[in-house]
Amino acid sequence: MQNSIKRVMAVLNGEMPDQVPLFDLIRNDAVIEHFSGRQLTFENAQEVVYKAYAPAIDATRPAVRLPAQESSIIRDDGREMKIYRWTSWTQNKNYADSESYAAIKRQEIESADPSVWDAAQQTALADLFRWINEEKKKLGEVLFMPGVAGPGLMGIYGEVGLEAFSYFLADCPDVITALLERNTLQAITLAQHYPKDHGIAVGFLGDDIAYKTG
Repeated sequence: MQNSIKRVMAVLNGEMPDQVPLFDLIRNDAVIEHFSGRQLTFENAQEVVYKAYAPAIDATRPAVRLPAQESSIIRDDGREMKIYRWTSWTQNKNYADSESYAAIKRQEIESADPSVWDAAQQTALADLFRWINEEKKKLGEVLFMPGVAGPGLMGIYGEVGLEAFSYFLADCPDVITALLERNTLQAITLAQHYPKDHGIAVGFLGDDIAYKTG
């Protein structure tokens, strides 16, 4: 839409925008075809999907998804990921019991220093900002909210599923706390290495960080 970025920035700065800004993810064939004015295919998806964003909304967050062919892959951790047209589902990882989970996670935590920053991480960060800038260009007059690292609660329970996570939270809460703390320290280390001219107006923290009290 016209003046989308200005509109969203007004809200973020506590000012009154000309109209309520629209934030959304566009992962629907009919919506994409309506706002792009073209039929969506796998061959033209890169062009057509991005073309639909500016006329439809004011802001979005990572990642702009293209339609995918249905398939199944095995991740590095051995879990199967099933890929569908607009989404994907990853198999839960099974641990024998809470003791096994706690032992493996304690070893993971002790084997890495979250404050360490190396050349590989610096290269990955440079690649990330290159990608962010490319997304901004392709989206045009849409505020792009890149993802920022956080405590990673969803990643912790997403690995094992909510039921198993509930048992682990009851049986070894210190391990869950330690994992959250490690992830938070890693997020801080990452943010400290952002370039000074990173240009991120607002970041999206994709995590469950609230509780019933706020």
